Order: sequence, then C-alpha cells, then structure tokens
Amino acid sequence: MTKWHPKAQVVPQPRTVDVPWPGLNTPAKWWLLPKEVCSMVDSEVADRSSRYTRLREGGWLNSALLEEFLEVATAHAMKVLASSDHIRVLPCVLIDMLRLGAKGHHAVTTNWFKKRGVLEYSKFLLPLRVGSNHWVLLIVDVKKGTGTFYDSFGSSPDSFPEFHLARAFFEKELGHRLTVDSPTEEKAIQDNGCDCGVFVGMFGLYHLLGRSVDFSTADTARAIRRWMAYVVMTPYRTPPM
Repeated sequence: MTKWHPKAQVVPQPRTVDVPWPGLNTPAKWWLLPKEVCSMVDSEVADRSSRYTRLREGGWLNSALLEEFLEVATAHAMKVLASSDHIRVLPCVLIDMLRLGAKGHHAVTTNWFKKRGVLEYSKFLLPLRVGSNHWVLLIVDVKKGTGTFYDSFGSSPDSFPEFHLARAFFEKELGHRLTVDSPTEEKAIQDNGCDCGVFVGMFGLYHLLGRSVDFSTADTARAIRRWMAYVVMTPYRTPPM
C-alpha cells in the first residue's frame, strides 16, 4: 500500500524589484516605480508608526531619514563614477555643536575626524536645517577649496546664519577662504512647504553625478518620495553597474 503524503504547500514569494537609480545620462522620470511597488511603499509610509511615514506625501523629512538617504546616494554615485574618493555625509547636528563656539568646534573635529583629517576627504555633504523647518544643502569640495549651496526656494546662502557657521568651520579647517557657488539662487523650484528635504536629497545625488536638475515639486510631492522610501527601505537592491 502506497503511503500518502500531503502535497507541499507552495508559498508565493514576493516579487523583488531593483531600485531604479540614475546614471550619468539616464533620461528623466527614471524614478518611476512599478505599480505593485508603489502600493507596497504607500502602505508602509501610511503607517504612522513606521519610521518611513515622514516620506508620505506632505510629510517633512527629519535628519535621520535625510542623512540615511544621502549615505546610500553617495555610495551609488561613487559606484557609477568608479571613484575611490572619500566623501562624508556630515550629521545635521554639526551646526548645533558649532553654536557652542570653540568647545563645540573641538568636539566636532575630535569626534568626526578621528580616522582621517579633514583634508583627507574629497567632499563633504552637510544638510543644514535653517529657520525652524527648512532644509538646505552645503557641499564642500576639499580638493578645489570650493563650496556649492542648494536651496529649493532659491534663497541666497548669505541669508542664513547656519550657512555662515558652517562656512567658518570649513574655512578654519581648510586654512583658506571658501568660495561658494549657489546654482539654485533666484531659481525657486519648490512650490509647497514640505518637500525641502526631498529636494536636498536629490540635489546631493545629482551634484555627485554631475547631472542637471530635471525634477520639480510635481515629481517630489509623490513619485520621488515613493522612490526615496523604497531606497531607504531596501538599500541593498541596487542593480549591478
């Protein structure tokens, strides 16, 4: 008599979709995700207990999410460029420490540049929280001794005390004056009050890749937010280069 064996239950496996990333010449709208991924991401960010809920439409990005995204974006850019440069995403709290004056400056250099001196890095990305709830971005090119300032509202960097604190810090560390360019000055591309963090993340990625800005609030309000959420939720699904 043949012994009967119950048929093994087939458990459907969720489909994995690689995170779309831009290259040097990738056409615009590269950030669009398949519908099933959009549904999964929307469900996750809609959960107010999720750490990703700030990436829902209308949410304001906090420093943790912004720093996390910039770290992953920097790693991707270095892969695309096949670069071995040492690029550091500095924590947003740096400005708070610099406000302490000389004591804070010493703590910054002691805690964050133990392994390498400032001059051993190629670039620094520093998100700055200005005013009460607006994000801007300062990128410092150590090799060139220059800085690039991005603000999605198109403001001049000179209008922010936080920028002057950061500039003074880098000038002291580099030993010379920092020449700062502002490609977004008088070119406001944000027309709502909540997408500044999304713009800062994209500015950082595009700057490292040398790409021109090809996105606006129409993209950041929903589609790019979904893509950023998928990036930080699945940071290791980057397709091979």
